[in-house]
Amino acid sequence: MVIKNEKRMTAGPNIHKAITNHCAADSIVVLVDGDDEVLGRYPLKVFNHVYHKTKADVVYSNHLQFYTHTGSVYRGWSMSYTDQEKRDNRYRDVPQRIAHLRTFKAKLFLKIKEADLKDEKGEWLTSTYDEVICLPIL
Repeated sequence: MVIKNEKRMTAGPNIHKAITNHCAADSIVVLVDGDDEVLGRYPLKVFNHVYHKTKADVVYSNHLQFYTHTGSVYRGWSMSYTDQEKRDNRYRDVPQRIAHLRTFKAKLFLKIKEADLKDEKGEWLTSTYDEVICLPIL
């Protein structure tokens, strides 16, 4: 499916529009930034398998950072939250640990109020939209 907007939009409203208008609640949403790429032959099959085997609502992985000007490759900073952090719902109190590849069930996103994705003037947040989406989902 190709969605063509009448006017240019930033990531936040695009993601909101796509999920709310085109995803069933049990759909698996995969967020890939425009400047990123997915490596390997079957990464989406791996995520699909994890969702179905574990009945998870959120699954994320780690990423590699490539620096073409130096030829360096570094492991990303994603890591699991501790059991205690999960029990205490401390996702907002600890350094962010979810990066790429971010996936979640649409039903979690659909619980977020549209106003919570906007600033006090009602404008869509344009930076750190991934945290604005991921923190309430977690």
